[in-house]
Amino acid sequence: MFIDLHSGSPTVVSLKKLLGGHHPVSSLDERIVRDYRKAEGKIMNETLEEYHSICHGEGVQAQRVWIEMDDIGKGIVELISRDGIKELVMGGALDKHYKEKMSLRSKKAKYVCKRAPLSCRVLFICNSRLIYTRFA
Repeated sequence: MFIDLHSGSPTVVSLKKLLGGHHPVSSLDERIVRDYRKAEGKIMNETLEEYHSICHGEGVQAQRVWIEMDDIGKGIVELISRDGIKELVMGGALDKHYKEKMSLRSKKAKYVCKRAPLSCRVLFICNSRLIYTRFA
């Protein structure tokens, strides 16, 4: 089974193009935050639909899971614990940073590797290649 995980932040939004950086939700106009979240949600849903279609085409059962947390790494670890996920594949670094025999570079990947329940095997990929496995 493949589970599409997405973790979003309810308290901080990144409006780099519009306002030049990350801002607490409480400091922004409610309409701006609502419109931003709607646009981001649409992009996220399109991406997850693409992943879901790939899985379906390969005969892999898939489902979507959503959680809102301030920290994406914590959200992933929470989902692993909550849903009893036994195997997870996630990005370990940006594709543009790929090189042979590389280590984990992403803060989220390092956090999940260190904090995920030991019952879950985590495979980290970069540029469609396995770069590290945290065994269960």
